[in-house]
Amino acid sequence: MRYLTIIFMSFLLYACDSADKSVEDFAKKTIAESQYAQGNPKFTNIYTVRWQGVVNNKVNYGNVAVCGEMETRDTNDKKIEKRRFVVELSDNDQTSSPNVKSVNIEREDLKRAVLSTKSTSNSESLFELLYWNMRCVDQQHQKTFTGLH
Repeated sequence: MRYLTIIFMSFLLYACDSADKSVEDFAKKTIAESQYAQGNPKFTNIYTVRWQGVVNNKVNYGNVAVCGEMETRDTNDKKIEKRRFVVELSDNDQTSSPNVKSVNIEREDLKRAVLSTKSTSNSESLFELLYWNMRCVDQQHQKTFTGLH
């Protein structure tokens, strides 16, 4: 019986990993096709955060944020820029592609510190306030504070 439990738990972990990999690949494709990705972006530090929502009075975990970093060339095709991204998806129907709720990529104008945190040592950027710290924080990933003054 113990061996069956181990096999079952291993299967569950594999199923979660493959579902997350599928959603992450979909998010990377979405970003690569967006106007913000110049050339062929290189993706790093990608992870998935799921949170519960309510659909038709039933709790489900189909709300997904794919978070990570990408390297892309600037508009002049000279300098490589590293940007964080958050792609929010709704993955309620496991049989089809997820629905894209939003694609949020860190731009220079979103790196400024939010007014309420400028006087503290932990300055949260606008990008972190609106996207990163709202959707990309879990047990393994803490809030970040990189706001520029």
